[in-house]
Amino acid sequence: MLKKSVRNFWSLLMIFVLMVPLSFSLFSSHAQAVTEKPTEGKLFIHKLKFGGAQDLPTIAGDGAQLTELPSGAAPSPDVEFAVVSLKKSKLSSSPSQAEAIAYYNSVKNNPNVVQTTGKTDAAGIFETKTLPADKYLVVELTSELGATKIAAPVVVSLPIMNTDGSAWNDQVHIYTKNAVTLGAAKTQKLTEDNQPLIGATFSLYKKGATGQADNLVQADLVSHGDGFTDIVGNLVVGDYYFIETNAPDNFLLNGRKVDFSIKPENHAYNESGALDEAKVVSTNLLNYLKPTLSGERLTDESTDIGKTVTWKVTTDVPKNIKEYTKYVITNTLDSHLTYIGNIIITLDGVQLNPSYYKVTEANGVITIIFIEELFPGSTSQLANGKQITITFDTVINHTAIPGTPISNNSILTVNNGYVDAATTQPTPPTVETGGRKFLKVNSSQKPLANAEFVIYKNANAKENNGYKGPLYLKRNNDKTITWVKEKKEATVLTSDQEGKFEAYGLGYGSYLLEETKAPSGYNLLTEDKKFTIDKKSYSDEAQLVILNTNAPTIPITGSIGTILFFALGLILMGVAFLFYRKKYSHA
Repeated sequence: MLKKSVRNFWSLLMIFVLMVPLSFSLFSSHAQAVTEKPTEGKLFIHKLKFGGAQDLPTIAGDGAQLTELPSGAAPSPDVEFAVVSLKKSKLSSSPSQAEAIAYYNSVKNNPNVVQTTGKTDAAGIFETKTLPADKYLVVELTSELGATKIAAPVVVSLPIMNTDGSAWNDQVHIYTKNAVTLGAAKTQKLTEDNQPLIGATFSLYKKGATGQADNLVQADLVSHGDGFTDIVGNLVVGDYYFIETNAPDNFLLNGRKVDFSIKPENHAYNESGALDEAKVVSTNLLNYLKPTLSGERLTDESTDIGKTVTWKVTTDVPKNIKEYTKYVITNTLDSHLTYIGNIIITLDGVQLNPSYYKVTEANGVITIIFIEELFPGSTSQLANGKQITITFDTVINHTAIPGTPISNNSILTVNNGYVDAATTQPTPPTVETGGRKFLKVNSSQKPLANAEFVIYKNANAKENNGYKGPLYLKRNNDKTITWVKEKKEATVLTSDQEGKFEAYGLGYGSYLLEETKAPSGYNLLTEDKKFTIDKKSYSDEAQLVILNTNAPTIPITGSIGTILFFALGLILMGVAFLFYRKKYSHA
């Protein structure tokens, strides 16, 4: 028994001897971690914001960096902090904002007091320079606009012991938090008649500080059926504007900035964080229709070369014409048209004072300019009306191709103060002139040269002062067409060696062809040939064949044959007379 007790004693003693070095080692390690305090370190000041005036969550102040931010927290950039040493200071460990600011101001710029200032970055963090070990005051100098609850000053030691007491932390993270106003906004797009307009696109910007660029908050906000865009939320206190980036079809972009502000009283969320739409800031912007343009021809759809063709151009006056910096109507004539003037410009049927516009013409381009800077009062004058009408005259010139449309293209170019735009005619008006090709042949289809013709038409009594007779075609030296009453003044058309001749530059309609001289050995036409001119009549397929017949082979009065025939008849009559007398005289 005694031996057993002795053996147990020596076993316990041996275990104790083995444990002592290990225990000493552990104790020595812990003591070293606790006692070897760093002589310097850094503070990482995190600025968080929470919407509204709700109670802010508690964040552990142990100096460690959080792996996840509290619910509803967002980084708050550009907030300025001061970090000031409290060595030899009597400031309490929980100073008020006023006490903290007062202390900071008392030591500000004092070279004997360690201090630094800085602003939080985009992630809401201000990392200080390396600071000597000490106790420091962290105080917020400039709060975010709209803050309803400002973070209290913080007194912190650098370094700080870990919560388990195992080591010093010389990279201390401090989390400060504010409650801020978070607003929301939307804009509505309206027509000039205050009707909702769908399809306009906007961007929302927050105005930058003086000298700084504005910040894009959200792009591609499109107006819906009620004219409103989607609501943009979580807007901090500040100045903002919506700006249109794309207008709906048939409307001009309105580049005016729609300014608004989010103020501290504009918090748009309830205590549960849900949006209160009654508190959403609402703005609106009008869109004005793009001016329209139309053109027409006031005279016949086809006409003779040289005859007046009158054109009419109409455009509506936009309701915001006073904002326009450019309003120009340009008419580009086809090369087959020649401008002859007689331009008249009216506003709602009343001739407009020429001092309000300028007309130029060069190389077939007629330009009418309305610009306030050049013609003071022009846009103000136009603002009193609804429609501008322009009429002017042209003629078809000798280069025209029969049956081919000749157009007058008009375009309206404007600037509404924000954007350039152009309006063209959906279908430009046209005019045409026609012609006809002829072929002179005999009964064997042999071409006949040197046949001569004139063309005439029956006069329209209304257009010719009651005259109802024929009017003959006369082609002038400049190739223009006129119609004359005297046949002797008419232009003679002569068939060439191939029997061909033609008429061109005539309006569509019915005409008559009169042969005035037949080829040698042929008779004149017994009646005038009626023909028509239309869009297709000048084609080779529509060529009109004129048939001439041979003259009969009877003796010609006054010829030798006639004389001999007459003499022989007299002789026979004389002989018969002699026989007659002789017979009756013997009786």
